[in-house]
Order: sequence, then C-alpha cells, then structure tokens
Amino acid sequence: MTLLPAGRQHSLTRAQTLRVISLAVGRCVVVWIILGVAYYALPLDDISGDHPIWLVTVILAVFFLAVAWSVLRITRSTMPRLRAAEALGATIPFFLTLFAVVYLVLDHQHPHSFSEPLDHISALYFTITVFATVGFGDITPITQQTRLVVSLQMLLNLVVIGVVVKLIIGVAQRGASASKEGQS
Repeated sequence: MTLLPAGRQHSLTRAQTLRVISLAVGRCVVVWIILGVAYYALPLDDISGDHPIWLVTVILAVFFLAVAWSVLRITRSTMPRLRAAEALGATIPFFLTLFAVVYLVLDHQHPHSFSEPLDHISALYFTITVFATVGFGDITPITQQTRLVVSLQMLLNLVVIGVVVKLIIGVAQRGASASKEGQS
C-alpha cells in the first residue's frame, strides 16, 4: 500500500513526494514534541478531585475529538493514506500521553496507588507497557480504584487498536478509492 493515491503519486516528482512525506513525518514529530513539553510542563499536581473518573472522562472526550478531527482531515484530503498514517502517528501517542497523565495525577492524589511512586517517566512507561500488553510487573496497580482505571485503559486499548485504527485506515481506503474513480 502506497501512502499517496495512484493518480497523485504519478503527478508528483520524486522530490515532491519526499517533501510531502517529510512534512507529514515532521507534523507527527511536532505533535510528539508538543505532547512531551505539555506533559512535563503542565502543573499536574494542581489537578484535584477524589474521583479520577472525571479526569478519564475529559481525557477520553478530548481523545475522541482528536480522532474525529483526524477522520475529517482524511476525508477532505487528496492524499488520504498519507493523512491516515499521520493521524495514527499522532493519535496513538496522544492516547498514551493522556493515560500517563491520569496515572500521574492518580498517584499524586492517592499515594501508594501503585507498587512504587510514579514520576513522569515511570507513568509514561507504565502506560506504554499496559498498551503493549507486555506487563513486566515492575509497576502494578495496588488500590481497587487504580486497578479499575488500568482495566479501563486495557479495554480502551482494544478499542483504539480494533476500532480507531480500523476506522482511520478504512476512511483512507475509501478516500483513495474515490480518488481513483474520480480520475477515471
């Protein structure tokens, strides 16, 4: 599967194709940098509340708005496959960062929620190991509340991998097919 639609791919020179792909990769890297800076710079210790469910709800709403915006960009693009790759390169790290925030806030609000205190790196590490279903066991949820949030992430991981990824790829394939039909 090429990232550029068949008709568009032939109309671009090699240099133009590399430039378009480089810009997409660059946008993903910029998103990663923004996520990293925000993750470390935002005053997460100031977030209060006894129930992380509100934080999880807000975070999920923001994530699904980002997915909807990505799908909209793909449907309006002349290069839907490239936009889909870009969307996945931005939305999955966004999802992981959001859950790292949840774990970090949860651990700061309720010390001893995990088998060891979490800092920014260990919260992100834990989030990624849960997402990748590796589960090294070095950091584990201790309280029922924390286990519930981690279980929710596990279920949402399946949604992200099974539904969101399929949705983004499906929209890109439909856009590429429509682009081919329009050129015929």
